[in-house]
Amino acid sequence: MRSSQIAVRGQNWIQTLHGCQAWVEELVGFIRNQQEYYQRGLRVMELIQQAL
Repeated sequence: MRSSQIAVRGQNWIQTLHGCQAWVEELVGFIRNQQEYYQRGLRVMELIQQAL
């Protein structure tokens, strides 16, 4: 996979997350054992945004 493809997919993922972030946070609140994975995802999103 080329770096340009990774960048496009990263941007798409970030846009999608922003579109449904409140809903996802509500769900994660109900499913406590998933909070760690959600936090990891937020960290990855931060790293992607820094790279773009």
